[in-house]
Amino acid sequence: MHHARIRTSTGDPLLRLLYVGVALVLRNVWAWLHWEVLSCPRRGGRRLDLSRLTFRGMLLWLQHYAERWLGVCEEVHTQRPIPK
Repeated sequence: MHHARIRTSTGDPLLRLLYVGVALVLRNVWAWLHWEVLSCPRRGGRRLDLSRLTFRGMLLWLQHYAERWLGVCEEVHTQRPIPK
């Protein structure tokens, strides 16, 4: 849960509980992806390779997807060139 921790200074317990709930859902999605999509079925059970998709990697993938979906722009167009 510490990898998906939202840094906040709010004292509102309901908002903080919501953040913990979101972190737990993200962790469960990561575990589901490993079990259903990334595991190799074999006799005697599935073989999990957690290095195929790290939790931080999944969070970065979701961040990039959300940025594309929301249209986040990382460039700022200026009126004049930046002085050297």
